Amino acid sequence: MEDCMSSDEDYYYSDRDSLDGLENEESDLHWVPPKGPCSKVITKESLLAAQREDLRRVMDLLSLREHHARTLLIHYRWDVEKLFAVLVEKGKACLCAEAGVTVVEHHDLDSPPSSSMVMCNVCIEDVPGSEVT
Repeated sequence: MEDCMSSDEDYYYSDRDSLDGLENEESDLHWVPPKGPCSKVITKESLLAAQREDLRRVMDLLSLREHHARTLLIHYRWDVEKLFAVLVEKGKACLCAEAGVTVVEHHDLDSPPSSSMVMCNVCIEDVPGSEVT
C-alpha cells in the first residue's frame, strides 16, 4: 500500500503546529508607520486668522462688502480656490446668484440711493432699493 504522505509535504501533529508556520510568515512583514500625520489640530486663533485672510482676499478681488464675501465663502465651504474657479468659469453674477447673494453695484457713491422698488430674493417682496444690502 502506498503511503498517503509524499516526502515533499510537511507532517503536522496538531493544528497548532500548522498555524506556527503562518505566524512566522506574518512576522516577516514589518509594519511601517505613516510618514507624517494625516491630520493636524489647529487653534481657534489660527482658524480665525485664516478665515480673515480668505475673507479679505474675496472682498478685494470681487470688491464686495464683508457680509457678501462671508456668504459666498460659507456657500463654497470656505474653499477659496473653488470660489475663484467658479468666478472664472461662470462670472461674478452667476457666482453670487448661486450663493443667493444680491449685489447692487453703485457706480457713483455720492449719488443718493435709488428710490425704486427691488424684489427681495429672501422674502420675495418688493422693498425700496435703499433698504437692499
